Amino acid sequence: MKKYFIFILIILISCNKEKDSFKVTDKEIYEVINFVLKDTKTTDSLDGTLDNYIVDKTIEPSFFTTERDFERLEKYVSTEDFEFMKKQLIENNDFKLEQNKIIRKKIISNDTLNSLWNNDLKSNERKNNFIRSYHNKFGNNWYEQFSLPLFSKDGNKAFIEISTLGSGRSIILVKTKKGWKSTIISIWVS
Repeated sequence: MKKYFIFILIILISCNKEKDSFKVTDKEIYEVINFVLKDTKTTDSLDGTLDNYIVDKTIEPSFFTTERDFERLEKYVSTEDFEFMKKQLIENNDFKLEQNKIIRKKIISNDTLNSLWNNDLKSNERKNNFIRSYHNKFGNNWYEQFSLPLFSKDGNKAFIEISTLGSGRSIILVKTKKGWKSTIISIWVS
């Protein structure tokens, strides 16, 4: 009888630990991306970029590529959340977006974009050559590349970055009773 009690206790403890952590699924990833696409529709319309493409391969957010990563996020997420986000990056490092799950934008292949770069040219010439090659292939419709949405441990916050050639923005989303609410926390232009 004592063995059964211990066994049941172990199961209950492990179930409670799993309850504490939010399980990130494709559904949640697409929910955040589509929320951001819907949220930015007005801005895109004013900018004249409503017909943009979105790159199929998600990227790693810049907040996770420098030594001071957590310092830049700590007013938004806890240390535990940050570690949970790092784990998501490892588990989903090859995540690719599917057209039938994305609203408003057309998927463009990351491999196709990479094929337009001529690495034999100098940096500035390479960028100008890429822009010419891109416009020849896709016209004036530009593209955006999303980072993998990263969720807090409880699933009530998400972090995402959107970048294009030379600019981007970081967004924190907070889940409310009415849905997600977004706040741009950083904008960059190079």
